[in-house]
Amino acid sequence: ARFGFTLDEELKQDASSEEVRVALGEKISRERIGNEIDLMISGNGPVSAVTYLSDLKLFGVVFAFPSSSEPAPSEDCGSLCKAYLEAMWSLIQTPELAKFNGEQRRLALYAALFLPFRKTVYKDNKGKLIPDVNHIFKFSLKRKTSDAETGKPSNMIINIHRTTERFLSLIHSLESKSGAQLDNLDWATDILEHWKSISLDDPEIPETSKIRVLTCIPL
Repeated sequence: ARFGFTLDEELKQDASSEEVRVALGEKISRERIGNEIDLMISGNGPVSAVTYLSDLKLFGVVFAFPSSSEPAPSEDCGSLCKAYLEAMWSLIQTPELAKFNGEQRRLALYAALFLPFRKTVYKDNKGKLIPDVNHIFKFSLKRKTSDAETGKPSNMIINIHRTTERFLSLIHSLESKSGAQLDNLDWATDILEHWKSISLDDPEIPETSKIRVLTCIPL
């Protein structure tokens, strides 16, 4: 993927064998797998790399999901993840996002790759529901826990997903330019009240302005 080469068909057949899948899951350390995935995502051909993982039926082995995932990932989840990754990769090439630094680019691609699992959870030993994304980073890839757990939004995949959900709730109002039903958005209350408190010159904020404030403030 890095050099834009094409895999030989015989090599593809062997790489997608059950023997290779078992060996990859049992004999290769998760730290090594996580490091290689980081190189793929940070490289110049992340879409091609993930395409190979999907086509060679290695996606589920590399990104091992907990057995108690709800809902259970579908068999073609690799193709869906690849499609989201490809869309983000295209966006990153645009002038607006081309200024992303390496870490921002990496997090954006990971967030897109795992977007289909933003609502998928599993139960830990104490019966607590945990996002699958947390499990993937912490156990399947052995990456930094800050990539998965909640905390500073700019550094966390899960927070990116949550912010995406919030933004999606505003798209209809942005398109229609009409008053948004912001009263129904519990997460927006504190942000709007804070913004209103510092806007002393104009205490009556138009609804359309509120929408744009919500889409621009880091959440």
